[in-house]
Amino acid sequence: MTDPGVDDLHYGHFGQAIYDIDNKAWVFKRIPGLRRVFHPLGRLNTEIPPSAFKPSFLVSDATELNSKQKHLLSLNPELRTAASLLGRAAQVSDAVNAVTSNFDPLMGDLLACGRAADVDNKGLKGTVRFAALPAGPARDTLRLVRMRFERHGWSTDKGSWLKVPTIQHGDVGWWPGNGAPIQQISCASQSDDRGTFFAVRTARSVNLFQPLYHRIPVSPKGFNSPRSFPPSRLEASPLATLNLSAEKPGFADIAFNPWYQRQFATLDQEGNWSIYDIEGRRTKRGSDYRTILTKFGQLDFLSKASNAQEGTLSGYYDGWGRIAWANNVSTIIVCNRRVLQFVDFQDQSVFLSPSSLRLSRTASWILDVQSDPQDSRHILVLTSTNLLVLKAPNLEKHGDEETIDADILLSWRHFMNEEELTTQMSPVVDGEDTVVFLRSRSMQGLLSFRYRRHSDIDMLISVSDPAWLFRFTNASMMRGIHMEPLEFGEDLHAVRSGSGNDYLDRGIQFFSFLTLSQTLEASRFLAFASDEIPGALGRQQTSVECPSWISNLATQSSTRVLEDSFVVPDLEELEEEPKRPQLRRKTAPRRHARPIRRDYSHMYEVIRELDGLSKEDAVEVIAELRKDIASMDPDDCCQNTLLHLANLNFRFDVADIDETSAAFTELVTTTFKQDDEDTAIAIRPIDLPSLREDVAFQDGIPSVILTYDKVLRWAMSHAAIDGSIAAASRTHNREELTRVWAQIQSGWAQVQPGGAVFSTGNVDAG
Repeated sequence: MTDPGVDDLHYGHFGQAIYDIDNKAWVFKRIPGLRRVFHPLGRLNTEIPPSAFKPSFLVSDATELNSKQKHLLSLNPELRTAASLLGRAAQVSDAVNAVTSNFDPLMGDLLACGRAADVDNKGLKGTVRFAALPAGPARDTLRLVRMRFERHGWSTDKGSWLKVPTIQHGDVGWWPGNGAPIQQISCASQSDDRGTFFAVRTARSVNLFQPLYHRIPVSPKGFNSPRSFPPSRLEASPLATLNLSAEKPGFADIAFNPWYQRQFATLDQEGNWSIYDIEGRRTKRGSDYRTILTKFGQLDFLSKASNAQEGTLSGYYDGWGRIAWANNVSTIIVCNRRVLQFVDFQDQSVFLSPSSLRLSRTASWILDVQSDPQDSRHILVLTSTNLLVLKAPNLEKHGDEETIDADILLSWRHFMNEEELTTQMSPVVDGEDTVVFLRSRSMQGLLSFRYRRHSDIDMLISVSDPAWLFRFTNASMMRGIHMEPLEFGEDLHAVRSGSGNDYLDRGIQFFSFLTLSQTLEASRFLAFASDEIPGALGRQQTSVECPSWISNLATQSSTRVLEDSFVVPDLEELEEEPKRPQLRRKTAPRRHARPIRRDYSHMYEVIRELDGLSKEDAVEVIAELRKDIASMDPDDCCQNTLLHLANLNFRFDVADIDETSAAFTELVTTTFKQDDEDTAIAIRPIDLPSLREDVAFQDGIPSVILTYDKVLRWAMSHAAIDGSIAAASRTHNREELTRVWAQIQSGWAQVQPGGAVFSTGNVDAG
C-alpha cells in the first residue's frame, strides 16, 4: 500500500492489465511463474588461473595507530609539529582503504570480447575472436587470449556435439601497461565480423587498441616495462592514448558508439563528458591514428529548493558515473548516483525527475545504467530498490523543458540489500528475450530477469519471475561476464542416436558463460534453457546430462569478412603500398629421386608412448628420435621442431639432468645423412632473440644443464625457499623446472635440410 500504482507488485501478480481490441482479450504485463530458466551443467572450469590476491584490509585500532605514528615521527622528526593531525588522517586513510579494498566505485567491467584482424590471411580480410582481461598482482597488465573451439559430446554418441568456445590454450598476447591498475575494459560492437576497437581505462588515462593476428609471433608494443613478455601471434596493437593533467579529475567511465566504432565517449568523476573521433589508418609502414575532440559538456543539475527536498543535491557523491548512447547515433545518456540526463549533439538536453525514478525522499542511489542490447530506445536503470526499463525520450518534442518524468515500460523490485553499492547488471540476448543478470559482492551467484516485446501489442512484458542462474560455494565479486549461445555440430554420415540428437530435436538451447572473478580468475560453465522446462521441478522431471567427452576442433583460418556498402568505411584493412611488377625466372618443378616413401608408423607409435614414459626412459626416447630423424626423407621434414615431432602435449620427464643434457647435445650436433642422398638433415636454431635470451650456451651449443642452472638461480633470487618446506616438495619443484626447460630446449631447435650449424664436428648417422 505504500507504493503507488501497480508497477511494483510483488512476484506472482499479473501487473497492469491492457485490453487488446484486435484480439478482444486482456493482456497483462506480468506472467507469473518461472519460464525458460537457465540451468547450469557441471561445475566451474578454470580457464585462466588467478593472478591477483583477494584484497583484504583491516582497520587498525588506536594502539596500533599510535605505534605507527611514533615510528613515523622517529623516522621523520620534521613532522613532529604536525603530530596532532596525523592521528585523524591515519584513521581516515584506514577507513578509505578498508572500503575500497572491498568495492571501488570507479571499477567497471574487466572482461571484454571482440575480433582481431588477421593481417596475414593470404590477402583476404579475416578476423579471429579474442578475450581481453587484466593480469598481474597489481592488475596493471593487459592479457589478450585467442578463443578456440572444443567439441563437447555425450557418452558414445559421436554424431552430434556442442561447439564450445574456450580460452584455455589459445594464443596469448600482452600489453605491459603504464603501471596503473586497469579499471575498465570496453570493446566496440560490430554487427559483422570486422575487427573491433577496444579501450582500457585507468585512473588517469584511456588507451585505445585495434588487435592484430599475425602469421608469426611478434613482440608486444607499449610502455617500457621492467618485465619481459614473450612474443605472440596476437598483438594488442596500441593506437592512441588520452592522458589527464594533474589538476583534472580522473576518469569514471568510457563507452563506444554502437553504430560507429570510431567514436567513443569519456566521463570523469565530476560529470564532465567528452566525445572523441578516431581518425587515421594503418599501413605496412606504420599507423597515424589520433583522437579528435568533437563534443563536450557537463552533468550540471540545477540546484532548486524542490530538488533539495527530494534529496537530489548537486555534487559528485563517490565519483561514480555512467555514459552510453541511447535512441540514436547522436544522443547520449549521462548520470551519477542521483541524476540522469539525456543529451543530443544539437545542444538539447533533459533531466529525468528523481520522483519518476523512485529516488525522491529515499536513500536509493543509481547503481548501474545500460542500453537494451536489442532495442536502443530502451534504457535499463538499476537503483538500490528497483530494476527499471525506460523509454528514451525524443528531445525535439520536449523543447525547452529542463525536467520530465521517466516513461517506465517495466519495473521489478529486486529485494536486494539497499545499502549494497556493488550491485551491477549485465544485459544479454536470448532469442526474442532480453535477460538481465544482477551480480554483487554479497550475492552467491547470478540473479536473472527476463522480458520481451509482446507479439500483438507495442508493450514489454515480463515473461518469468526472477530466477537464480548459478550458486557459488563462496561469495566472490564478478568483474565481468560473457554469455553466448552454443551451436550443435552434426556428422551427416553418422547414425542419429544418443542424447545430443534428442536435445536437438526437443529444441533445448545450450549456453556458454565466461566469468572473471575478483582475483582475475577466468572460469567457464555451461547452462541450458528450454521452453518445455518451466523451472526447478521441471528440471528434476526432465534430466539433461552434462557432456561426458571433450575433443579439440582443428584450428581453422580466420573468419572471412564480406564487403559491404557502408557509407563511412571503417578502414580496418591494411593499406598496401603499390608494387612494381617483377619478372621472375620460371623454375621447373622439383623432381623427386624416389617416388616411394618410407613408413613412419613406428615413429608415430614411439611418440604416442611419450606421455606414459617413466623418468628412466627420457634418454631412451632421445635415442629413438635420433634413429627416426635419421630415417626421415629430407623432402618431408618441413622444418618441424623436436617438440612438435614428440607431440605438443608431450610431458618430458627427466631423471638424470646430466645424462639428458649430454644426450641432447649429441643430438643437436649430429648431421643425419643417407647413403644414397646428397641432402642432409640437421638440427638448426630458431632465430628468435627472446628465446636466445632464455637459453644458455656452451661452446655455441644450447646446454640443458646450464639453462636449468640459470633459471634455478633466477627462481632462488626472487623467491627464497623456506626451511619449513619438506624435502619431497623441493624435489618436486626441481623436477618441474627440469621438465619445463627440457621442453624449451626441444622446442627451441628445428629439423630442416642442411648441415649442422651448432658445431663444426658433424657425425654421419647414415
